[in-house]
Amino acid sequence: MNERATYNPLYPYYRSHYGSLTPVDHAYLALLRHGLEAQYGAHGGNGIALHIGRHWWRGEPPIQQFRPTKDTLQYILTPTMLDVIHNARMTYVGRIRPMESGKPTHPLPPSEPFMLTAACQAFVDVFRQQSTIDCQIETNNESICIRFPSCPFCNNYLSTCNILRGVVEEMILWLYRTDTLKSLNTLLHNYSLTIIPKNNDSHQVLMKLSPKKGDAKR
Repeated sequence: MNERATYNPLYPYYRSHYGSLTPVDHAYLALLRHGLEAQYGAHGGNGIALHIGRHWWRGEPPIQQFRPTKDTLQYILTPTMLDVIHNARMTYVGRIRPMESGKPTHPLPPSEPFMLTAACQAFVDVFRQQSTIDCQIETNNESICIRFPSCPFCNNYLSTCNILRGVVEEMILWLYRTDTLKSLNTLLHNYSLTIIPKNNDSHQVLMKLSPKKGDAKR
């Protein structure tokens, strides 16, 4: 137990010949990822990789013989993420001002896109700080894109790697407290959310919130 405190819980290790924890080389991770497709075909390998990423968020990290459940991404990252999201919410609420004669009003931005952007920004900041995996975010008025320019699981050679995409998808489900992307859209009263690989590259997870038909923008 004392030994674990000196290692990054988001990085895979194995027991060396002498019994000490040794980091898994990224080249080995890439061989394992390519091996999924060699064993199960492109479609099967991609599906398995997506589920590995989703399981990493709520279960044991990939490529581990045994790690405690406290090493899940959800357990490690969400306390800090929730603090960042709370601060963003306070910023949002702080924009509300009583109407005063002669002073301009400042309408609030739509709440759903604002809070989804804040949550994704929190994930990117915390994930990048606590892991060895680079993570970036790009936002505009219509979409959010989370990018992984240095994927350790395939060295960005496989556009359909899917492991980190699975992490992002499961994080979004955790955020909205639901189990599937289909059920998520029943919770969004005024919007529908799509999550797709940008330019068919799973290292770029694109999220779009679109107003539902018949609903006016808030």
